[in-house]
Amino acid sequence: MIESIDVPGGQGVYLHDTNAVNEAPAVVIVYLALFLRHEDWDDTEALKRFVETYDIDAMPNMYIVNETIRRNKKFQDAQRERLRTDEERRRKRQ
Repeated sequence: MIESIDVPGGQGVYLHDTNAVNEAPAVVIVYLALFLRHEDWDDTEALKRFVETYDIDAMPNMYIVNETIRRNKKFQDAQRERLRTDEERRRKRQ
């Protein structure tokens, strides 16, 4: 499982799927959802539309996307709690 993808300085990440057009977009959607990296992290169809704005030919396997997210729900919940805690700490420091 990917624990984190940290790119310094706001640089982009290029994912290329050499087998088909569905694996890399699926990985991106799962990452955005599990790590809460998009405002629509809880809406996989919105994430799919977001990915398609970068690659109109993207055809992520949404069954696999949703199943992966479902199986990692505890991880996603932990990420949500961590972000909430970090936000509370940030507010207290201000």
